[in-house]
Formats: sequence, C-alpha cells, structure tokens
Amino acid sequence: MVGNSVTSVFDLLPEIWDGILPFLNSIDFHTVINTSVEWRQMLERNKSNKLLSLVLPLVVEYLPIQTILSCREVSSKWKTEIDNIIQFHSVCFSSTKYVESQRRQRLYSDIATINKRYHFNKTPDISHFMNQMSYNRDANQNPFPTRRISIKICSNDNDAELPDSYLKLQQLLLQFGHHVWRLNVTIFGGGTGATKLVWILNHLPNLKYLDVRALLFYRKNNEPQLLKASMLPHLNNLVGLHLNAGSGVSSFPQAFIQRYGNQLDEFSCGGDVLSMKGKMLHNSMSKLQHLFVGQMGESQEFKKIVQKSKSFM
Repeated sequence: MVGNSVTSVFDLLPEIWDGILPFLNSIDFHTVINTSVEWRQMLERNKSNKLLSLVLPLVVEYLPIQTILSCREVSSKWKTEIDNIIQFHSVCFSSTKYVESQRRQRLYSDIATINKRYHFNKTPDISHFMNQMSYNRDANQNPFPTRRISIKICSNDNDAELPDSYLKLQQLLLQFGHHVWRLNVTIFGGGTGATKLVWILNHLPNLKYLDVRALLFYRKNNEPQLLKASMLPHLNNLVGLHLNAGSGVSSFPQAFIQRYGNQLDEFSCGGDVLSMKGKMLHNSMSKLQHLFVGQMGESQEFKKIVQKSKSFM
C-alpha cells in the first residue's frame, strides 16, 4: 500500500508478466483467465498463443490437409503445434485404433498420404528423396515432418554385395536417423537380414514406435537365423512395438520382447507371435497399457496380459 492506494498484481508492468507467462502451460493459463474478468482482460493479448495447443487439436480435423500445412507458415509457434499433432497421429499405434468420426478418418488418410513420401523401399525412392534435399543440409534439421519412415529389407546372402538401395539408406540414416520416432520395417529373405536390421536400429536412437514384420528369415542352409536380445541396441525412448512374424522365426519376436518388453506402453502382434509362450509375454510386459492382437488364442497367460492392459483390441 502506498499512501491510501492499494497495489495489486494488476499494477505490475507488462514486462514483468512477459517474464511470468512462459512458465504457465496452456491449461494453467486457461484457468487463470477464467478466474475473473480482470484477469481475462489483462491477458487478452496472450490468448491466441497460449491457448493454441488446446484449441488446435479440436479444429484440425475439420480442415483440409493443405490448409493445415499452410498454417505451419503462420509462425514458429503454429509450426511446432501442427507438427506435434501430425507426428502424434503418424507415430502412435493407439491414435489410429479408435476412429471416432469420418473427419478423423480423413485426417488419418491425409497423414498416411504424407507418410508415403518417406517409404524407402527401393533405390529410386531413396535417391529421389536425397536429391530433393540439399547435400549440405544441417543434420539438426529434420527432413521427416511426420517423424515416420518405412523400409523394406531384402536380405542378400553375400554381405560383400550389398544392394545400392541399402548403401543409400545407410547414408541417409547416418546423417538424419536421430530425427525418426517411428520405423515400419518389413524383412524379406534371409542371409544378412538380422545384421541389417540391427544396424538400422543402432542409428535410430530416439525411436519411440517400432513396427517389424518378418516374412522369411533364413540362412543359406535353411536353418532359422537366430536374433538374440543382446544383439539389439538400447532404445530408451521405445514405448510401442508391433511384431508380425511368419512361421519358423520364433527367435525374432522373442528377442524383441526380451529386450524391450518391460519398457513398453503399447504392444501389438500378429502371425506366429501369438504362438509364443504366454508366460514369457506376461512376465516381460510389466508397464503395458494398450494391447492389440490379431486373435486371442487359448493361452491363459496371454489373457492375463489383456486383463492388465487398460485397452485391448
């Protein structure tokens, strides 16, 4: 109090509030402006930026994809928020399991179309992508807006004769692999398949979601190629795993579950993965929140995993 006047928080200089507001997240800011008319009037000029992360996810599915992408150019704040929405729907398994409306389906379809730009299944795909980028591009600049890439590994029995597509893929991931949050990979054939897969995972240190499908996984002598958990790298951010394995590749899903099972929030499986010992699955997934399977089977241990998870499909 100065003289007979009372000093309140509303008398603080705007510069002081500019130093305080960055510490408020969107929900806290929303609570503050709803406290009183005075607060709402004082913080009016900050509403558009501070509430953007709350409002944008509600309206984005009503907008055409080109409009959404154009909005990224409004400001760095808009770009960050829109990229976060696109990346969430592109990367997370559970985000596409519950489709609530045709508008949401259209949004997923539009994002899937964007993801097709990052399908590196053969040499022309990778060469075209790399030619579009500047060869002097800073490795800190993310070339994958959706943070998701798809790869096909066609194994070669002769390690000395690696296909040109794999060499180009190595070049791409060496520089930009740390930007990838989701990898979809399909393995055909045998020979060097496991070696290539392990190399790729070693160059995706920030991977959050991994979708692996192994159709054939054999050595030249037709013996199953073993993939051990100890061969797989640390992926500390990995929270989602989908496995779909063909017959005769039991070591493949076992290695992934043993290596990453206890850090998973989401697990999805199909194919011969469902024939694994349910007890091993149950003991290896202590943090599981969402489970998606192709079929239930009769395993009582497998059903225990379903009962533990918050959602099942």
